[in-house]
Amino acid sequence: MPVLTFRLLQTPQVLLDGIPVTFPFKKAEALLYCLAIKKCVSREEAAALLWADCDETAAKKNLRHSLYIIRKSFGADVLISPQKSLISLNPDFTYENDYDAFREQKELSAYQGELLRGFSVKNGEAFESWLSIERAALREEYLHRLSQAIQETSAEHLAEIETLFHKYIAEEPFDEPVYLRMMQVYQKNGLFHKGIKLYQELSRLLNAELQISPGKELSALHRSLLHSWNQAASQPVSEEFLADSREAELRFLQEHYRRFLTGTPGAILISGGSGVGKTWLLNRFLDSLDDGFSLTLHAVCFPKEEAFSFQPWNLILRQLDRAVTERNLTVPEKYISAMNPVFPLFQNQDPAFGLPADISVSYSYRAACNGILKLFSWISKELPLVLVFDNLHHMDPQSLELFSLMIREKNPNILLIGTHLDTLSPDLRAAAGSLVREGLADRLALAPFSLAETARFVCKKTGAASLSPSLADRIYQETAGNAFFLELLTRHVTKDDLEQGVLPPLPFQDALTGRLADLTPQARQLLDVISLFPDYASLEMLESILNKDNLELLYLLDELKEHGFTSETTQDAEIRISFRTDTARAFVHEQLSPTKLRILHSRAAAAYEELPAELHTYRWHQNLIYHYGMCQNEPKVLQYQILQLEQSSAVHLELYPILPRSSDSAWEAPGKLTEYLEKLAKKLYRLNESQPGVIDYSEAEARLLYLTGKYHIARGNYAEGVPVMEKLLAENQYIKGQPQFHILCLRQMTFYGIQTWKTDLMREHIEKGIALCKEYGLTTDLAVEYRLSGLLCSMEGDYPKAQNFLEEAIRLFQSAQLKAHSFTLNLAACYSYFGELERRQRHFSASVDFCQKAIDTCISRNCAVNATFYVNEARSLLADGRKDLAAERIMAANRAYDDTLTLMGRSIARGSGAVLCAQRNEFAQAAKYLADACECAERLGSPQETGLLYLVKYLLLTWYPGQFSGLIPETAGACKEKAGACLAPLPGVWELELMDLEGD
Repeated sequence: MPVLTFRLLQTPQVLLDGIPVTFPFKKAEALLYCLAIKKCVSREEAAALLWADCDETAAKKNLRHSLYIIRKSFGADVLISPQKSLISLNPDFTYENDYDAFREQKELSAYQGELLRGFSVKNGEAFESWLSIERAALREEYLHRLSQAIQETSAEHLAEIETLFHKYIAEEPFDEPVYLRMMQVYQKNGLFHKGIKLYQELSRLLNAELQISPGKELSALHRSLLHSWNQAASQPVSEEFLADSREAELRFLQEHYRRFLTGTPGAILISGGSGVGKTWLLNRFLDSLDDGFSLTLHAVCFPKEEAFSFQPWNLILRQLDRAVTERNLTVPEKYISAMNPVFPLFQNQDPAFGLPADISVSYSYRAACNGILKLFSWISKELPLVLVFDNLHHMDPQSLELFSLMIREKNPNILLIGTHLDTLSPDLRAAAGSLVREGLADRLALAPFSLAETARFVCKKTGAASLSPSLADRIYQETAGNAFFLELLTRHVTKDDLEQGVLPPLPFQDALTGRLADLTPQARQLLDVISLFPDYASLEMLESILNKDNLELLYLLDELKEHGFTSETTQDAEIRISFRTDTARAFVHEQLSPTKLRILHSRAAAAYEELPAELHTYRWHQNLIYHYGMCQNEPKVLQYQILQLEQSSAVHLELYPILPRSSDSAWEAPGKLTEYLEKLAKKLYRLNESQPGVIDYSEAEARLLYLTGKYHIARGNYAEGVPVMEKLLAENQYIKGQPQFHILCLRQMTFYGIQTWKTDLMREHIEKGIALCKEYGLTTDLAVEYRLSGLLCSMEGDYPKAQNFLEEAIRLFQSAQLKAHSFTLNLAACYSYFGELERRQRHFSASVDFCQKAIDTCISRNCAVNATFYVNEARSLLADGRKDLAAERIMAANRAYDDTLTLMGRSIARGSGAVLCAQRNEFAQAAKYLADACECAERLGSPQETGLLYLVKYLLLTWYPGQFSGLIPETAGACKEKAGACLAPLPGVWELELMDLEGD
């Protein structure tokens, strides 16, 4: 018997034997839904409901036609007429109907949303009126049943009541009795903080929407919850989690956590000397947290990662990625797309997707920071987050800035905790000091244990009843109250030793040496290998280095754990082994002989090199650099430093691993990169002189020259970048046998021509690139060269030829196997160039359409919109007389430029923004935009952007002389003249005529 399924309490859908059925006419679909609800209607009722605006004859004709459409859609008589005047569902079908399940079987879960959500019919006022009444009645019934279930469900079934409560307030967020019941349930379960937070949420909602406060009964219960929670907090800390003599510090952390759970933003910085017990206290605190209240994400900063951007946040985001999957949390695509250029996590994207360099010269990490802040804000609304960073003193500057930014967001649903040494770097000192002074973070300074605390600690750990005063004093002198030393001591001495007053000399190294001596040779060998890895060693990596099977390794790992050296975690289906403390790892690593160091690190590096290509990530390069550096293999270190740098440049030029961003000037970073490139070049030359043939000098030199030239050209430093690229193209032998790399080098010179409007230079290098593409069958690269050819012809005024090139480029892109991100950006760039082509021919409306298509292409595929797309559209809108929309696009462009150091189009956006701000009397912002526009135009060296900037100066001096005469050195007349000189030779620059400058 066929099964007909109606899903009506949600976005409606009809399925026949599990297959969706679609209808060509809305009113036929509406008739079927009406029968699914009513089961039987008269023909007159159906006609009146759906065709009330027709006469009787036409209405009946439409009804017959709809019945025919329904029969045709199903291929069977779903609707029948048991009597001539009636229509009903065919009883020969089996029906599954969520409406019936809700109304007749009383299944609350059947209600997934309002009746026929989003469904409506044109010219169907009678149907809409009937549907509105049905929807209201169902909603009232749904809320009544929910409320009844909330009141009747036992408080012991907390999860069930919470689910019912959240469903209720999603429909009716202001119902105080339901809030009262939920708070009472929390009170009975001892979850006082949840009841308090719920009251605060309701209070904020009522105040924002209705400007009222919760009622007296709710307020009284709120006070009772506060009293109960304070009483509970005053009880002794659970012995299980009591950090021995750190009770006060543990209470400090727990009090902050309590405030956090009730919606108070905050952050904690735990400081102290090495081994004082910061991490130990933190772990005790984290062990005491209930995972049901919040989600804890924990990252450790390691010394070797200080020079690499965002490593701690990368670990945090990986943990968040798993939590999102495990808890079925929703993450908006716009946040993912903002982060993916730097953190390609949630969609498993390849970070090295290779942006077209003329489209997106750089992608600032500021855009990724904004995406992270928004992502965490979004998720924390569903689940409060505790973000923990151990060893802030080893955190890279970018991660530290993001840590500080997140604290400054003052998100009540995020608690940030960090530990650091007393001795601080200038960056950390400035950041931590500022946060504490401004009251945004609280500092918890840990001192070594006192004499009495030391004695209590030792007794608790060993089980000794007490210590004699002399023995306690001796232990205190040996350990200086240092928690790490005490931990080692208590693992080495016994209860009987202490009660007899026996304590052999136990300085730190002796204690560790004694513990090491207790290991079997095989376990010691394994510990030596684990010490090679500052963060962790995977089980697979240990198998590869030691050539042992995992069963044997597991027994040895158990021995190491029993002696307190290592711990294990599982992440991303990978077993990770690490030392319990950095101090112990450093000690074991220092015991290795120079020969053993070189051999073991060399084996570790070789194991990394054997990993499959899909694992050759940024971290893979980093680990190879570290291990080859430790075994003093300078050629390999240099090789992977260059490759790592090249991988970074494929994504975003300004986020290099050796670059902290300057908070004062966005233009300071390139100088530091230049220093790094020069350092690598000197190392390469020295290596080639001392060990000729040890490295492919030609390839390494080519890659370094390419990176150097690419970076300088992108930044407008042509005097440094162009000679480098010319030398590479003329002299280097490596590129002769590498056509794709050769094309990339040629393309950098093409980009230089685009930026400076040197069309002859563009043509020379594009033609060479096309010849190589055709010779070696490089379809994708040929498409790029055709795209650039289209731009070249457009710049020269040969518009039919430009159109042909762009159409061919689009055809090739659509037929080539490109990664999604690269395909999107190349396609969008073609549309943008079409927009340029139309604008230069004064087809302004068509230009706007193409520019908008470029923007929509990016947005629809979750790619960041290039700022120049907004600029190009704004210019066409202004020419088309749509000034208000042009102004919106200019400001959108400026917001996009805030997140990148791209030069192309920047001075146009900043200059236009200066005019717009001046028109709004925002002269301070206008001055900032103007200054940036001047610097960018000078760097870029484009006659078009320089000329348009002079137009901006002319307007500002003409309209607002009092505000800008002191900022602009030229006179208005001189600006007018210079604008004409720059723009007159350029084909299709319509602004010249509009500003009445032509021929002046």
